[in-house]
Amino acid sequence: MSPPGHTRLPGYARGRTGVVELVQPASVLPYTNAHFLGENPQHVYSVRFEPRELWGADAEPFALTAELYESCLETTS
Repeated sequence: MSPPGHTRLPGYARGRTGVVELVQPASVLPYTNAHFLGENPQHVYSVRFEPRELWGADAEPFALTAELYESCLETTS
């Protein structure tokens, strides 16, 4: 996933698997609003990523949480 323009989805998290820990209320999507394409409100998800998922087996043990708009996410089964 490499959307054109600005996104709040960090490159190191693209295509990686995380766990949704919190669903926050919908808010204005800044990407569309800044380009006068409408507010396009979306829920914001707090997604926790394990460091090994992002940086490999030698990564330090910690968890990284990213606040991501719904359009930045893909579901997995």
